[in-house]
Amino acid sequence: MKTRLQQNGFTLLEMVLVLLIMGMVASMSVAFIDNEDNQLRYETSLHKLTLLRDAVIKEREYQNQVLLSGFVVDNGVLPPSGSELQALIAMDGAWNEDGGNNWLAYTALTPRYKILTGETYADVAGITVNKGYRGSYIASGLDSNNSFNDGWGDTFTLATSANDLDLGYSAFGKPGVYGDGNDIDRDVNSFDWSVPLSTFTQVKVVNRTGTDIINPTYKLAMVIFRNDAVASADDRWHTFHATVDLSSATIIPDDNATVSGLSWLDEDGNDASTERVPVGKVVIVLVDNSNHSDIKAKSVMQIAPRYALSEITLSIQ
Repeated sequence: MKTRLQQNGFTLLEMVLVLLIMGMVASMSVAFIDNEDNQLRYETSLHKLTLLRDAVIKEREYQNQVLLSGFVVDNGVLPPSGSELQALIAMDGAWNEDGGNNWLAYTALTPRYKILTGETYADVAGITVNKGYRGSYIASGLDSNNSFNDGWGDTFTLATSANDLDLGYSAFGKPGVYGDGNDIDRDVNSFDWSVPLSTFTQVKVVNRTGTDIINPTYKLAMVIFRNDAVASADDRWHTFHATVDLSSATIIPDDNATVSGLSWLDEDGNDASTERVPVGKVVIVLVDNSNHSDIKAKSVMQIAPRYALSEITLSIQ
């Protein structure tokens, strides 16, 4: 009688099938890990890009008020061309441009103004604004060597031109869920951080002196801080002015008069309608038309991006 031997191992075919299945599982794991890695790099890059944009200008709302922060709010200008990333990460005390004059550090300042070029600067007494360079505007996201790169270790693209900042990174050669070769941008355009001076078309002058003011003519001045490397500290203050002619009207106590169609000029008397006002706090001053050091009224105005209010209100106390 014949007996059948029991098989104790795998046949060659079975071993081939097992190895094939193991290889397929392994390759699927590698592909999954690779896709997940690309996704994480992509999300890291987007997060860092948002941090960069917030460092330039960040707008948020708190208790129905617009709160602004960032480089342009403190300095009144975009980061300097060619040094944008350096300025946002850490501009040390020796950083300078155009002749070696350092940018002013963040501090409380008394605004300074002059209506015309030939005049001397005067203080807007009783008003202070916090302006200047704070230090690093990026609180998180720095790499171990204090660099700030995308998820693949490459440098972000920052380029200032006119009133715009190109802000992004190249996805070329970086496969992921967003596709290969598509640049990712979070640009800051002029309306994100400034408003046209021509937006402000009228001024309301309120008389609270208790006495009639007869047929006055004033100069309305908007005083703007722009941090930069300049010859003197006063040159960081820029003044634009318009004539407020109320000579055809009498302002009575606790009443007001409004002038529309303001024509803005710079200190040299040139048309300033194309100038832009940085968001944040700017100082408004009303002075006597013939004596520009005689301040009649003053105020601090908070300007937000895409500012819609066209009227400036000042009270003569």
